[in-house]
Amino acid sequence: MVYIYKLRVILIVLICTLGISGCFGIFDSGSDTITDNYILSWIDLQESQVIRKTSKECPTGCEAMTPPYIFSVGFNDEFIVAKQHPTAGFEEGYKIDSSITNFFIIKLSNDEVIGPLNKLQFDSTKSHLSIEDINFTMNYPEYY
Repeated sequence: MVYIYKLRVILIVLICTLGISGCFGIFDSGSDTITDNYILSWIDLQESQVIRKTSKECPTGCEAMTPPYIFSVGFNDEFIVAKQHPTAGFEEGYKIDSSITNFFIIKLSNDEVIGPLNKLQFDSTKSHLSIEDINFTMNYPEYY
């Protein structure tokens, strides 16, 4: 099983590096633009949805900035905020644990990711960073 996981990771990185993920239809995938070079994307299963930063070399955003499953996102000119339910990971089919909600903050100025945070930590960190209210405008099912 570990061999299959490693092989899959190598294939995903190769496809992103070559920029051909949409050309051969090897994996089902989808993405939505959050802002600028940041996207919410999934590969193979929607339950694997994460935030990625895109670049000219990798327009599909090779490196995940958050763990799956991101189900709600908001942003302004300085920050992206996200809600996440953790998953059991690839080997368990990304089974979503909707009883836990984590929060993430991404500083756009330096790509710093803060989290996972619980609701109390999230509210405190938002206050400390002087983040004005950001509405969660991109919402997806909390589980599949």
